[in-house]
Amino acid sequence: MRDKAYRLNKIGEIIKRHEITSQEQLLNMLLEAGIKTTQATLSRDLRALKVLKVPHAIKGYIYAISETRIDTDEEKIRYLANAFKSISFSKNIAVIKTQPAYANSLALIIDQFELNDIIIGSLAGDDTVILVLNEDIEDRQIVKDALIRMLPTLKGRI
Repeated sequence: MRDKAYRLNKIGEIIKRHEITSQEQLLNMLLEAGIKTTQATLSRDLRALKVLKVPHAIKGYIYAISETRIDTDEEKIRYLANAFKSISFSKNIAVIKTQPAYANSLALIIDQFELNDIIIGSLAGDDTVILVLNEDIEDRQIVKDALIRMLPTLKGRI
């Protein structure tokens, strides 16, 4: 029986070397490497490794290991800001439109900034992020300024 550290190391190695699109695919690759595990254990391992699903031009989303927090990686921030299309508001809801397959990653960055005094939560689809705003936020510019702090290249675009 292989230990957890070995399994985590192997998962990281597989994700770095291959474009993995699902837990099922990853489970099969682990099995080929002689590691038998359950989907529940794999889910916990992916959280422990801080694995993200990031947009891929052809495959939709692939797994990637976050070497550092995504909010400190300038290239990824610029990449996601370039996918930003628009923002509109309705009462305490903000709707952000992105290029297809980018909404989830953008919502992740927004969530990582933990702006609980401004944004209560986010929900992402393929090309849309819905932000539920704190009911005390009446000035929409506060939300825009927070997004610009997260994604500086949005300055002048929203």
